Parts: sequence; C-alpha cells; structure tokens
Amino acid sequence: MRIKLSHEEAEVFKEAVKSQMAGTTPHLFKQNDHFYIEEPEDRIVDFEQCCQEYFLYIGLDKDYNPTNKGKIIERLIDKLFIK
Repeated sequence: MRIKLSHEEAEVFKEAVKSQMAGTTPHLFKQNDHFYIEEPEDRIVDFEQCCQEYFLYIGLDKDYNPTNKGKIIERLIDKLFIK
C-alpha cells in the first residue's frame, strides 16, 4: 500500500515513529515534490496507531485546541486510516 504525504506530513510522521516506535524504520521515500510511505496494510495500521499516540502527547495545547503539529497529525491519521 502506498500513501502520499506532503513534506510537513513526512517530517511529523518521522517524529511520531521515532517517538512511539523506536527502532522501526518505515519505507518512506521522496518522489518529485511528495513523500510516500509504502508498507503492507498491517504496518499501516501500526503507523496509524503510532500517530494517534503521538497526538496525545503533542497534538493539543493547554486549552485542548489542536496545535499546528496536531493538525498535521490529524491529517496523517486520516490518510493512514484503512476502512
């Protein structure tokens, strides 16, 4: 499965994986102006859960409003969600 990410989504995705899944290296590559994650569906589900956990740590400010990174993580979660 291949998922297209913007540059800022790719950066936050790398932060989330590093923070929540230490030692895991996703297949993330750049092609033209976009980044892509290419992984099997079961790994995509793991990465979605990773982003959900990361959102809990950095996604909201003290008033429970989404931070800039929180908004990016929300987009990532939407892209990684498998129906």
